[in-house]
Amino acid sequence: MNLRNHLALGASLGVLLLAAMGSAVAQPDTSFDTGCGDLPFKTIAKKHPIDDFCGIEGVTAAEDTGNQQQNRLKNNFCRRGTPVVIKPTDLVTLQKKVDKLEGFKYGSGRSVPKDRTPLKDIGTSGGKPIGEGTLVTIVGFMVDAHYSDVKEGEGVNCKKKGNEPNDIHFSISTKRVTLSSDKKKKQAQLCKLVTGEISPHSRPEEWEVDSLDKLQDARVRLTGQLFFDASHKPCKPNQPVNPARKSVWEIHPTYRIEVCKDGSPCRAAVDDDWVAFDQWVHSQQETEIGEPHD
Repeated sequence: MNLRNHLALGASLGVLLLAAMGSAVAQPDTSFDTGCGDLPFKTIAKKHPIDDFCGIEGVTAAEDTGNQQQNRLKNNFCRRGTPVVIKPTDLVTLQKKVDKLEGFKYGSGRSVPKDRTPLKDIGTSGGKPIGEGTLVTIVGFMVDAHYSDVKEGEGVNCKKKGNEPNDIHFSISTKRVTLSSDKKKKQAQLCKLVTGEISPHSRPEEWEVDSLDKLQDARVRLTGQLFFDASHKPCKPNQPVNPARKSVWEIHPTYRIEVCKDGSPCRAAVDDDWVAFDQWVHSQQETEIGEPHD
């Protein structure tokens, strides 16, 4: 075979390869749709560019049903009803239950399980069954809120870089935490905490990191879906992981953020003890504007 034929054959193979790759990747060309109507935070939702081109499954290989299913769960805003009150320790207990499941593999994007039924109603809280998909409420302090995967993007968000099209990741603590400036010490602190995430889809303006940073000393009530992030592993002794967390069970996506009212007991199941975060943010801004300046 002469050089010309070699080049022609190579070009043909390249075209076939690109065509195969194109058919194997779900295209990020559909608008986001919850599949169940309104968002839980519809009154303060803000439309973002990602809502127009990144569907509920994000971008995955056509045959990767495990990640397709997981992405749909990450974007599940359809849980309704009265949330089950849980504690951060419940997420640690659920992690131990998963680790006892025979043959259940997780820990990377390549080992996301296709069958997630073992995760449903795997535990209890206050006598009520909880597991993946349960609508839950948790009380604590929000720690280390930051945009995640901003350099490379994430499949669920169609691999787009930057802050706006990516999730906000945060840790949840039962007490106030001042994180160390030392990287290793900070990771050790975060390894003791559980986590949650805020989706970029229709994310309210008041839920961005610059506003969340104001919650450092405020007790919050978070409501959302209980989700098992099978792409990651929890911290183990002498085994650093990123993101650092004690359990890969999360509040994801977040449906509601509320702040404890001044002087209230901050009871998880009592609505009167809490104010919506967006209202709290605006009240803080009004206070700052009203303060006298030197």
